[in-house]
Amino acid sequence: MSNRKDNYRWQTSETAIQDSCIQTMIDYAERSDRDAKNKLNTMNQKLKDIERQLETVEKQVTKASYY
Repeated sequence: MSNRKDNYRWQTSETAIQDSCIQTMIDYAERSDRDAKNKLNTMNQKLKDIERQLETVEKQVTKASYY
């Protein structure tokens, strides 16, 4: 009987460790996804700012070439 209890405890412990490892991997994947989205949003905003600046320069060059 003791052997069954020990075996059950071992299986339960192993399952808990596996669940913990899986949760750790899920947490890591979620953090990575969130970080990647934040970086992409930052890069997208920087690109939009550069595009606006470039449009302003293009207008100034066009305007200067007519004078």
